[in-house]
Amino acid sequence: MLLASLFLFSTYGCGPFAENTKIVLSTGLDSNQIFRLDGEICTEKEFMVYLTNLQNRYERVYGPEVWNMEVQGVSMKQEVIDSVKKELEQIKVMNLMSENYKVVLTEEMKTALKDAAKTYIQSLTEEEKKALNVDENDIYQMYVEYATSLLVYDAIIASVNPEISDDEARIITVEQIGVKLAELQADGTLKPVSDDARKKALSRIKEAKRRIDQGEEFSTLVGEYNEMGESILTFGHGEKEKAYEEAAFNLASDQVSDIVETPEAYYLIKCDSTFNQEETDKNKSAILEERKNAAFQEKYQEYIRKVAEEVDEDKYAQIDFLEVDTTTESFFSTFDELAGKTIKTNY
Repeated sequence: MLLASLFLFSTYGCGPFAENTKIVLSTGLDSNQIFRLDGEICTEKEFMVYLTNLQNRYERVYGPEVWNMEVQGVSMKQEVIDSVKKELEQIKVMNLMSENYKVVLTEEMKTALKDAAKTYIQSLTEEEKKALNVDENDIYQMYVEYATSLLVYDAIIASVNPEISDDEARIITVEQIGVKLAELQADGTLKPVSDDARKKALSRIKEAKRRIDQGEEFSTLVGEYNEMGESILTFGHGEKEKAYEEAAFNLASDQVSDIVETPEAYYLIKCDSTFNQEETDKNKSAILEERKNAAFQEKYQEYIRKVAEEVDEDKYAQIDFLEVDTTTESFFSTFDELAGKTIKTNY
């Protein structure tokens, strides 16, 4: 959750880079180079700018004690280091892709990036400049690559149709009464109840349906019969079992379904709202982002199969936070403020 909340480039939906590339452990890299992807090189200073900014963002939000945590047996520090490597790999690959998409920075963009680089370098203390070993031109080159990657992303998703119908994105709200037909196991699988328990479950749901048909309030019977957690649910297409979804989306407002059977339970469903405009609009945005990400991933994954990566594993294993105290975390916010609008991206 921590990584997701502060991930640098969630726009792209980064996947495991190494699964699709040829990894070559190399001693042919210079002493200040971490990895090479065909003609694109990641230097140690570049890596440390990204890492230090992310480190300070984490510490501001969660405090320095965050580094005492582990994620599935791996230290939080190593998780952050690995996440920076993945993001830099992705930026490098997208710069390799830029020729295919005829992405070229305009003079106006370059001027904005120079202004951002000047502002960021001026925000560093002399101690930070020395520790990071960077100057204004170094930051400018990093911004150029970052901006190029954003423009490549835009070029890839340009063909995605932004029009999404209300019906496709429709979000409804229902009440439910569910009687269990299975128990959730620790491994995430469902274990069906016994035949006798199944008969009793059917009897209970039929009894609830009979009482509703006789005029008793659905919401009143929820507390007596519902065994499936929350009784009020808001959801869209593709989020529930097929039988449940079909029954729910075919209900009119205040209508109650017949008994619906899924692997986990027998259900009665009452439609509270056939169309939630606010949630539907939000879902349209989510669907559009999913489509953009799918379009990007298709082209990106296709491209990286042809890319060879050389990594100095010894140098990478030695990467650590700077020994001096730093506070810089404005590398990306400075870019956004001074160059983001000029670059005209959707991130």
